Amino acid sequence: MRSELRLGGVALLAGVAVLGTAFGLIAMRGQIRGAGAGFMGVEGIGRDAAALATMMRALALFAILQLVGFGILASVVSKAGEQTLGLVSLALWVLASAVATIRTVSEGTITVWAGERWAETGSVPEIYEPINSFAQNSFLWYAEIPWLVAAAGFGWAVVRSGVLPAWVGYAAIGWAALWLVFPLLFRFDLPAVLILFPILFGIAMVAVPGEVP
Repeated sequence: MRSELRLGGVALLAGVAVLGTAFGLIAMRGQIRGAGAGFMGVEGIGRDAAALATMMRALALFAILQLVGFGILASVVSKAGEQTLGLVSLALWVLASAVATIRTVSEGTITVWAGERWAETGSVPEIYEPINSFAQNSFLWYAEIPWLVAAAGFGWAVVRSGVLPAWVGYAAIGWAALWLVFPLLFRFDLPAVLILFPILFGIAMVAVPGEVP
């Protein structure tokens, strides 16, 4: 199981590297504003629609690699006696990833189209706002919150199974609990905070495989 953990950790960190590389390339091209258009609105795209499309493709690959990494972690904790907790956490992560992928497709196509229309005409198509609002609300309730709960679940599974040092699990639980306050109380989502989980678990799985034989 030690080799499985390391493979899963590599997948998690590779996903982070993909995002970092995409962001770096966009920054070198001076297209940061366009890459953030999904959060700033179509006015943020300007002539940098290609930057948003690039970031969305990177996010799709990131999601796939996260599923591989956390799928391996779920398998390992299941073998260590935490099958229910591991599988439930993985199911929540899959749900969140599926919803996030839908939003990614929406941002990479509909938002780009709306931004191009805004650049040409100075107005946003009327159909865009309802679609964008639905996508954002869906991401908040069916992606970000399940991701945080899943991360806490993986953290508790790690603590109970001992496949990684307990501090890794407690750190994941604490970070997830902290950021659950924002979407639940303020209906405010900050997807960037989720990047800590693959970094935390990824490094731990590669470098400190705990008590796994």
